[in-house]
Formats: sequence, structure tokens, C-alpha cells
Amino acid sequence: MPTTTKKKVFGASGPKKLKTFPKPESDDFKPIEHVGATVILTVHGVEDVKTNRYGVRPLVKVDVRVVAEDGTIGPALKKVGIFSTAIIGQLEDLTGSSIVAVIETYESKSGGDAPRLSDDYVEISDPNDDKEIAEALEALADA
Repeated sequence: MPTTTKKKVFGASGPKKLKTFPKPESDDFKPIEHVGATVILTVHGVEDVKTNRYGVRPLVKVDVRVVAEDGTIGPALKKVGIFSTAIIGQLEDLTGSSIVAVIETYESKSGGDAPRLSDDYVEISDPNDDKEIAEALEALADA
């Protein structure tokens, strides 16, 4: 009688030719969802990225901490990519800097609301220094 051998179709981790999706390298942050909020931003710089929908577009990479209305500071969202043209323009010369600013809106060319940062931002040297952040928040409140 012939013997049959079972062949493994898939290894322990699945078929070898399928690509796995990489873990996102940044947290998700949409400025338009935080209009009116004060944020602490550490700017890593502007880079061009390829998108599925719009082709190659610039984005600014930042670390973001959102300040709640009661003054508590949320955890840092690391290397967030922001596509907002206005915010890119405001931050492109601040690579390596940290600022405290308020997210506002303006009317875009298409007539909708688009996010931007307040013109009255405060530059800080250490985004983890609670005393310096408190002083920056006070300066923003007085502006």
C-alpha cells in the first residue's frame, strides 16, 4: 500500500510570500480634532512622503502633548505626521525646537475650516520641564 505524506502548506507564520503590514511608526493625531486645545510640540522636521490618494506630499513630524482644560498634560505622541499646509509652513523653520501653542482654524481656499497654530506661541527649551511649561502656558494666557 502506498504511503502518503502530508505536506505543510503554510509554515507557523503563514505563507512566505505575503507581506505583513509594518507597525505604524507614529501615533495618530489630527489637529482639526483639537481646535482650541493648547499643545506642546517638538518639531523633528519636514519630509516628503508618498500617499495613496495624493501622491507625494510634505508633512511635518512632531512629538505632541495635548494640555487638557484642567491643565493636565497628556502623554507624548511620538513622531506624529501632520499634513496641514498651514502648520507645515509655521513649523518648517522650527526643526529641533519645542513650542507651546493653541490650535486654531482659518478658512481654507476650498471654504472649509483648516487647522493652524496661533501666532502667539511660546518657544521652550525642554518639553518635559513642568515649570517651563507652566510659565509658557501663563504667557499664552496673557497674550
